[in-house]
Amino acid sequence: MFAYIGGYTTPDRDGRGNGINVYDVQPNGRWTRIQTVGELENPSLFTLNQAQTRLYCVHGGRALVSAFSIDPGTGHLTLLNQVDPGGGNPVDSALDPSERFLIVANYGAGSVAVLPVNDDGALQAPSQLVTLDGQPGPNPKEQASSHPHGVIFDPSGQFVIVPDKGFDKTFIFRFTDGRLTPTDQGAVTARPGAAPTCNIPSEATRAVCQQ
Repeated sequence: MFAYIGGYTTPDRDGRGNGINVYDVQPNGRWTRIQTVGELENPSLFTLNQAQTRLYCVHGGRALVSAFSIDPGTGHLTLLNQVDPGGGNPVDSALDPSERFLIVANYGAGSVAVLPVNDDGALQAPSQLVTLDGQPGPNPKEQASSHPHGVIFDPSGQFVIVPDKGFDKTFIFRFTDGRLTPTDQGAVTARPGAAPTCNIPSEATRAVCQQ
């Protein structure tokens, strides 16, 4: 088994990391570092495809998403390409069930992007960019504007759930033919200051989608 560990690297993020470190994890619990992918700024949350042959990485505080191929034998990463997701500080991503699209939450820009995925796993520029609408929450520091904090597909793969920390809302989109469209419900409003984030249990996600 292989483990991939990122982290903030830049002074503006109080970073102490050095890129993405790849570890070989043995059944006895021993970890051995086998690769360091350096010269990356703030590689943070990762998304793997089901075959574990591709890794997608958002970069905290930057307008950047990276795509890597994974060598199934060695676990080593090879950079495929990097793209601007259409907004700053992307914080989370998710592949649709077909793995032909990567959905990205742009925390700093208050938007959700759809990035087509090539056959080789490389990313294309956004084919759709949705700006979230709403009213800022009561916390002037954390909720001055929209801050989507995650993108989560429901178990059916038909809906995308986007918790918005800044607007105290959780947006619900239908995903069809590579495009996001609001559902009739549109969003679920949380109590003022609740600041919903990406930690939505699967059962809660299913319940939201069935409303």
